[in-house]
Amino acid sequence: MEKPFPAYQGDEPYVFVSYSHADTERVYAELARLNDQGFNIWYDEGISRAVSSSRTIKR
Repeated sequence: MEKPFPAYQGDEPYVFVSYSHADTERVYAELARLNDQGFNIWYDEGISRAVSSSRTIKR
C-alpha cells in the first residue's frame, strides 16, 4: 500500500502514530483524514529492522 504522505519532519507540535503494520490499510486512511484536518503527523514509514528505532524516531 502506498504511503498517504511523508511523515512530518518539522519543529511544530505533531501527532505520533504507532501502529501494527498488519493494520496499514486502516491506519493510512485515518492518517490521511487527520492530515486533511491540518494535523502534523509522524508515523513509521518503514523503519528497517536493522536500524535502531531510537535513532529513527523523533524525540
